[in-house]
Amino acid sequence: PAASLIQAVEHQALVAVMAERAGVVVPAVRQVIKTADGSALLAMERVDGGSLDRIPGQDISETMLRELWKQVDGLHRAGIAHRSLRAANIVADRTGRPWIVDFSFSELGATQRQMALDVAELLASLAAMVGAGRAVGSAVAVIGPDGVAAAVPLLQPLALSAGTRRAIARHDGLLTSTR
Repeated sequence: PAASLIQAVEHQALVAVMAERAGVVVPAVRQVIKTADGSALLAMERVDGGSLDRIPGQDISETMLRELWKQVDGLHRAGIAHRSLRAANIVADRTGRPWIVDFSFSELGATQRQMALDVAELLASLAAMVGAGRAVGSAVAVIGPDGVAAAVPLLQPLALSAGTRRAIARHDGLLTSTR
């Protein structure tokens, strides 16, 4: 955790700028603002769209899934782990383009394990929405079998966020079929 609110905001801004520099589709950072009362604000570009977790699974195209995995691959090639990479932190714009948002838990200079946790989190989150086959198939098509294989041991409830655990709990055997 950051030592102060301003450091937390600055961290999120830095990671977003680094991700954007790496070609990842993220809202552009506009300004970091310190207020008189000690609060801090991060102003970013507004994305006209909605959170991926609010879109019915049948409305999520294969193109969108593959584009999302391309963004994740770009993030990881830049050495960035999101550390909260679930459908709620993906915004789909009006054209269906996925944007990665909320870098508050992210890591620069990420380890392979942190990046594998990102893949596991997103696989499970997407599987709850579009099914294990589509989630895994789109990931393998973009990040390859080795990138997905590294995440397989992490496809277990204790490795996933509370939100993703709640989503997969509604689908008996989903994690098993995703593995």
